[in-house]
Amino acid sequence: MSTGLLSHNTNLVISGGIFTQINADGSQSSFERLRSHVVSSAMHNSGGCYDKPKCYENTRVAILHRLMEWTAGRVESNKIMMWLYGDAGAGKSAIAQAVAERCSQGPSLLGGFFFSRNDPRRCTETSLVATLAYQVATEVPPLKKLIAAAVDKDSMVFEKSLSVQVSSLLIDPINAYLNDKEFNSNYFPCVFVIDGLDECTDRGMQCHILDVLSAEASRCKVSLKFLIASRPEVEITAKFNSKQLYSHSARLSLSASLQTSDDIRYFLNGTFKEIKETHPLRQYIPTSWPLETALQKLVTTASGQFIYASTVAKYISSLRHPPAARLNIVLGLRPPPSDKDLPFTQLDTLYRQLFSVIDEDNLPIVLKILGLLIFPAQGPGPGFNQANLISSLLSLEPGQLEYFLSDLASVLGWDVAGTPTSDKSREIRITHASLSDFLLDPQRSKEFHINEATFFGELALVYASHLTQISATSNQLAISCSFNGFVNALSKTDFTVALRQVIDRLPLISIYRLSKVDDFIRFAVDLSSFLSKQDATVSLRSHHLRQFDECILDFLASYNPGEELCLFTTLLAPGAPSSPLWAHLDDALYAIFIANPQFLVQRRDDSRASNLINICLLPSPYSNVLHQFLIDAHRSKDFVLNSSMYALAALKCLKYFTRCQKYYWSYCTCAIAYIPHLMGQASRMPDLIDAIKTISNDGTFLGALRGDEASLVKVALEVYIKRMDSIPGDQLQTDSVIKL
Repeated sequence: MSTGLLSHNTNLVISGGIFTQINADGSQSSFERLRSHVVSSAMHNSGGCYDKPKCYENTRVAILHRLMEWTAGRVESNKIMMWLYGDAGAGKSAIAQAVAERCSQGPSLLGGFFFSRNDPRRCTETSLVATLAYQVATEVPPLKKLIAAAVDKDSMVFEKSLSVQVSSLLIDPINAYLNDKEFNSNYFPCVFVIDGLDECTDRGMQCHILDVLSAEASRCKVSLKFLIASRPEVEITAKFNSKQLYSHSARLSLSASLQTSDDIRYFLNGTFKEIKETHPLRQYIPTSWPLETALQKLVTTASGQFIYASTVAKYISSLRHPPAARLNIVLGLRPPPSDKDLPFTQLDTLYRQLFSVIDEDNLPIVLKILGLLIFPAQGPGPGFNQANLISSLLSLEPGQLEYFLSDLASVLGWDVAGTPTSDKSREIRITHASLSDFLLDPQRSKEFHINEATFFGELALVYASHLTQISATSNQLAISCSFNGFVNALSKTDFTVALRQVIDRLPLISIYRLSKVDDFIRFAVDLSSFLSKQDATVSLRSHHLRQFDECILDFLASYNPGEELCLFTTLLAPGAPSSPLWAHLDDALYAIFIANPQFLVQRRDDSRASNLINICLLPSPYSNVLHQFLIDAHRSKDFVLNSSMYALAALKCLKYFTRCQKYYWSYCTCAIAYIPHLMGQASRMPDLIDAIKTISNDGTFLGALRGDEASLVKVALEVYIKRMDSIPGDQLQTDSVIKL
């Protein structure tokens, strides 16, 4: 007969290396029933994972100090909860782990639970209270019998509501112990650490957990403290902003830490130093490795997210590969050797998990919104990162933008934990620089890939939709963005049949009537230039040319072809000074060519004059296109540029100079600079010849000019008079008429 250790223990069951005591009646002991509901891998000190996240030495110093001060009751002692929130991969779990370890050494830790969506027992609340209660019983031995008694009292307690479990297994036993004579009033652990609350897959339960813990803790006779670490998901953020929790909770944002980038740099420097000292292939590492530019790029791309830095460090530290080559792969300087040796596998898993929870029907528009954030807006006005612009452009109803992006709160930054501001000032930004790299790389993102050409093709269709339906009641923000970005989007995509069709339907005349004329000319010329480079049909180009001409003729119809439009000859014709250096050129042009002659200068505050001057000042190639229109009599009709317009413009310049040289010299230099250009193409005009006679009799004209101006103007006037002499008709004797 055996006399071994277990020979008389008939109430033991040995299963999988676990000893379970069975009572004489065949039932488990109450504490063993509790233990059967415990998830040991959810504890901070479990042995289930050798590679737990941890804070690198001498990093996160300020954050850890703040948290430990709170656990000790030295700051915000009236706050039951501390919400530590930050983007995906910001290092929340490492910080929670560090706090749990420090508190357990205090000892001030009662228990902890680390949620994980990758573990079916750690992604629900089912074992949360049992796991916490088990740790409380082991941290404070006198509580073990009280918790066991609660299980004896109600053997179905683990199937009861979360509130009942917290009350029966945590709060009531603690309160009972506080009344016990064995209670040591000098010290009692009070801290619970709950990490990854957002990884509890039931979003409603995430908020319920917070409600229950807050409500039950408020009736505890000792001040319990709960450190809650999570991503700033919509539901959790709303709950912490709610009336129930706001006054009872403090919050600490990892995104707001100015030291994070310095910590990442410190961590990477330490990693590289260790590699250079201990790596088996260290003899092949250059002395100067890594370069400062490479290190800075890694820090910048990390965007404050430790998961990027740790992923890079782990990849480069591989003992089987040369570190310098692995760093070049990370930096994109060389391709990975195979699909099985990719540098960002851990990071890609995180991103794919984020996108996998997005509703399948919402995914296309979510990717379109992210495309707007990745690719910058074109032209003046707000950028694509403004919430109101995105909503206007994509025709979203109020609140829809937030709805579509709600699952990506941990990688996007915009009024996450603060009081929301108005849409007009809200901006969205991608907080992970590496997310853009992921989405633009088809090998990494797969079904979540954003193809640049496809994106801009879809964006061009969105722009065209707004422009096609343009009216006085249209959304002006969307129209402005479409107006500025349409041709740019066309240039970055394939010229499909769908795009041909929408371009053919563009109502250029309506667009012209609802926009500034100089902006319209830019738009129309850019579109024409794009079409000329594509395999567009002649009919399509001709169609747009006819519409363009019709719009310009409509604009010119409100101006006097002779008196006002002579300004075109000054600035648009070949040979005109292309880059005048005068300050306030537009004001000078108004004073010389448009202002009432009885005033020396007149404030230019009418839109007619502004519009005319603005199109005259358009740069090339827009000015070239406009000039080609004006010299083609078939197209410009009554507004065709001719030599009489040059003569009139020259006359205006001469008159302004003689009238205003004593008062507005800067404007006068502008007038004089154009005279040589204008006189060369001016036709016979009696008033111009009379003006030349007048200044020839006044010897002060050329004397007022400076430098080479006098000789240039003199030659121009003399050449004009001689040219007029050569024309049949009344002859002029140059020497007798003009003495310059």
